[in-house]
Amino acid sequence: MTKHILFLAVIVSSFSFCKTKNKAQSSSIDPDSLAISIYKYPCFGRCPYYEAKIYSSGYALFDGKRDTKNIGLYETTFSKKEVEELLNEAKSINYMSLPDSFYNPGLADFPAVITSVKLNGKRKTVYNCLPNAPDELKKFQQRLDEFFTNENSQWRLLKAKQED
Repeated sequence: MTKHILFLAVIVSSFSFCKTKNKAQSSSIDPDSLAISIYKYPCFGRCPYYEAKIYSSGYALFDGKRDTKNIGLYETTFSKKEVEELLNEAKSINYMSLPDSFYNPGLADFPAVITSVKLNGKRKTVYNCLPNAPDELKKFQQRLDEFFTNENSQWRLLKAKQED
């Protein structure tokens, strides 16, 4: 009798684990599908400070911290075509072959920008903290900044920023 009860308990817990797992998968974004991200660090002045991510599905998150229109955590969905256009821009500048870092420890107030792109199943992250980084990289960063901060984007507030 005890064996039967134990067997039944294992089966019931398996079903509820599968049900919970499926719910979590359908309601969350697979982190492996992150297509592009940008993280703009603050400076001593009024530099936009935010992190933005767009997934291959078009789902996007924007976490505005300071000196940007949207302060707090926001979400929206862009078209897959828009995601592909951004990825094609990364391909066109040979993003995957750029050095990992453009850094000068003597520049304390130049706003750092970290971009990350996933192409052909491989992720590349570039840290830029140099005013004389390659023009292609700077233009790509500017394009991403304009993409995520475009006035016409319909961002929905998920969570207001907590006071510091």
